[in-house]
Amino acid sequence: MRGSPGGLALIKKLVAAESWDFSDKVRQFLNQGEYALEDLESCVLTGSVRKREKDDDGEAVDGNKYTIVGRGVSGLPFYVVGKILRGEESHYFFFITARVRRV
Repeated sequence: MRGSPGGLALIKKLVAAESWDFSDKVRQFLNQGEYALEDLESCVLTGSVRKREKDDDGEAVDGNKYTIVGRGVSGLPFYVVGKILRGEESHYFFFITARVRRV
């Protein structure tokens, strides 16, 4: 959609500004020590979009959810899936899931 906010540049901007939230699944992995918040941030900031899919929930501001592959803070391949949502005052990136990527 032309003129709609979205894409990797906006996602990186939101993550760099710590304008994000995460699902209960991601929160559980963080609490269990599977990875750290810094891994999520690093993945997005070093990564590229590998897949863009329609957001079936219809919540994303641009209608898409993104699979981003990058590197965690340890340098290991890492991926996140998320979407851009509209908050009360501005947009934020919502992490749906995240994992160390098996190569």
